[in-house]
Amino acid sequence: MIVELKNITKIYADAKVPAVKNVSFGVQEGEILTLLGPSGCGKTTLLRLIAGLERPDSGQVIMQGKKMAASNCWVPPENRGVGMVFQDYALFPHLNVRDNIRFGLKNKDKTKNNQKVQEMIELVGLESHADKNPADLSGGQQQRVALARALVTDPILVLLDEPFSNLDMNLREKMRREVVHILRKSETPAVFVTHDQEEALSISDKIVVMNNGQIEQAGTPREIYELPIACFVASFVGQSNILGGTLGDDGKSVITELGTFAYPHEHNRKPGEDVMISIRPDGFELVEEGPIKGIIKEIAYKGGVVDLIIDLTNKDFHQELLVHIHPKYRVEEGDKVSFELLPHFLTMVGECKPAI
Repeated sequence: MIVELKNITKIYADAKVPAVKNVSFGVQEGEILTLLGPSGCGKTTLLRLIAGLERPDSGQVIMQGKKMAASNCWVPPENRGVGMVFQDYALFPHLNVRDNIRFGLKNKDKTKNNQKVQEMIELVGLESHADKNPADLSGGQQQRVALARALVTDPILVLLDEPFSNLDMNLREKMRREVVHILRKSETPAVFVTHDQEEALSISDKIVVMNNGQIEQAGTPREIYELPIACFVASFVGQSNILGGTLGDDGKSVITELGTFAYPHEHNRKPGEDVMISIRPDGFELVEEGPIKGIIKEIAYKGGVVDLIIDLTNKDFHQELLVHIHPKYRVEEGDKVSFELLPHFLTMVGECKPAI
């Protein structure tokens, strides 16, 4: 384990509630982990606690088996071997690319320093820009300089705080791929902070979903999206339809107002127990004679997918469904349509509480 947080709690002065409370997770060697959650959920606080920019009120921060922060010890940021890429990149405007990257190297051997800086310039693909100042670079190029500067000291871990938020949409997607490629090539583990669900799903080996200073769920991107165990996760990471139901007598089916559906996932619920279920909008398939019938109330064309709001017509209860269909289907508001539920796209979630 490269980094491990154990039961971390941090309370800022004059705050009524902890910024983070009893949080535990770890980062494996070579792993890209993302802290995902809404503003104010505690994810940036956790990044600062790992870096040593904040001290926890309780709990431990451990790096490569050594305590960095605990009730009886404290290691300052400069001695933790961590690189950091800030949201605004924090480049020195009066220094060129080469000197920005060089900043922070403690080795007094000028030849070795020059060699290391050149390796970083080549790693991030800025050979033809090495003598330019930050003002002469694009946003994506500035980001690569900031990443090279974080990597040049051979850190055990790189921390990235909302690194793509200042880029336009097209450049943001390109830079996601480039940054992940650079991190993989350098074999450096990383912790990202973001509130962008798509970003987290696309770049991460593991995602830690935060809410109100606590972890709602941790897992792979596929686990987080396809098998949310918390109502918050189902609603925050992508979109979801939340319905009530009852676990069938066989323990392998869920009875809902939409119908009875097979439940292939493991669980610890008892037959007959009331449950809440999440169905992703891409869990429905448009078919000619499906068991789920309705009328299209709203249509939102989004290029690669079409969002439909469906008013159910074959049930007595009031329910609207959000359904994704392929744009090859030509439909209009008011059309009658029918669907079937795809296997594995239904999962039980915890109690759905109102947002605080």
